[in-house]
Amino acid sequence: MEDPPSDFNCDACQTVAGRLGFGVESLRRWVCQAQLTSVAFAETLALVVIANAMRLLRCRRSDRAALTGSRPVSIERSRQNA
Repeated sequence: MEDPPSDFNCDACQTVAGRLGFGVESLRRWVCQAQLTSVAFAETLALVVIANAMRLLRCRRSDRAALTGSRPVSIERSRQNA
């Protein structure tokens, strides 16, 4: 786990930990874990968005090809032609 920020033992952190009934170290660990979890979630979300965008692009190309009677162009072939 990462080292806590230098001001983590500030009065506010001690107050919050005390009100929750936990030590400052427990609060620090939870904050660090929450930061790691939020980064992992953001990375996963980005991958899902990219995958959905690619799927939508394939569907649109396929639909366009069906309407015009032409073969759909793969994403890889369109990149090579660009």
